[in-house]
Amino acid sequence: MATAVAEVFVELVALISEADLEAAASTALVDDAGEELIAGGAGLLTGTTAEGEIILEPIFEEAGSAATTTDLVGSADLANLSKGQLHALWQDAKTFARWTGREIMKGALFQVGLEAVVALIAKNPSPGPDTSDLVQAIGAVGASLKILKEVSTEWRRWCIKNFSKREEFGQVRAEDNLILRFEIFRNKLGDVSSYMQKTLAPLLAQVNKNTDSANIGGLKGAMRTYADMILAVSKGIKEKEALMMHAGLKDHHDELQKARDVLN
Repeated sequence: MATAVAEVFVELVALISEADLEAAASTALVDDAGEELIAGGAGLLTGTTAEGEIILEPIFEEAGSAATTTDLVGSADLANLSKGQLHALWQDAKTFARWTGREIMKGALFQVGLEAVVALIAKNPSPGPDTSDLVQAIGAVGASLKILKEVSTEWRRWCIKNFSKREEFGQVRAEDNLILRFEIFRNKLGDVSSYMQKTLAPLLAQVNKNTDSANIGGLKGAMRTYADMILAVSKGIKEKEALMMHAGLKDHHDELQKARDVLN
């Protein structure tokens, strides 16, 4: 039964980019070991749990929007937007909040899914001499992700809060175009989110299928890359974004370095 529960979570992780919220929330999620975590994952998808409401509330407040959770999570991926939609993204606070909020929800759901897999592996470890090492490795991935998600979520909420001030943080010239520094920063966060969806989620699915050293080692290695990406964003904030820092953006370098060190 534990394996079945982990499979449900992997399915939820796979659904985060094209989520059918009602179908995902109504999936049969039953297991003694992971019942609360499973319920939490479904609640995050629908925004009906306390944590889900905490995630959604500041997004709606900053955007001044009455958008529904379905609107927020179901908005298009950046890679699939037309030029007109891209223009609208940077002109409309509501659209921007949907896009950013969707990434926040993805990260929250991925963390819940990973925590469930970690708990299930700890309760039902695969037999073998390296069992304790595998449990420790997957635990390190979970501990690191918790910190990385908290910081990246804070940055995304800062973006929503400061969207109307985006032109105040300066711009850079790229060939014949002037690009807002705010937009560059936001796009870096988009790259981080894309890596989670395209690389980390499939690797988590592999761990669920087979909790051997190769799969867990692959996930841990990819998490190191993910941590390095976020550390690079932090370094850019500290070295280049004094105006954003003056407006409340924090680099969080020390916390992020701890998250990276856990994965050594």
